[in-house]
Amino acid sequence: DKDNFLKWLSYPCKAIGNRVPIDLLNSKFGADIVLEELGRIEHGIFA
Repeated sequence: DKDNFLKWLSYPCKAIGNRVPIDLLNSKFGADIVLEELGRIEHGIFA
């Protein structure tokens, strides 16, 4: 849901090198990393 998504955006994510997803959204490269991880989550592939 929306609240969990916003929470996920705000905390370091191990799957993307302990980076905070929202911090990556200011560039195309970073946004692509976040979108790839969201795709993995959507398909049930967790790191």
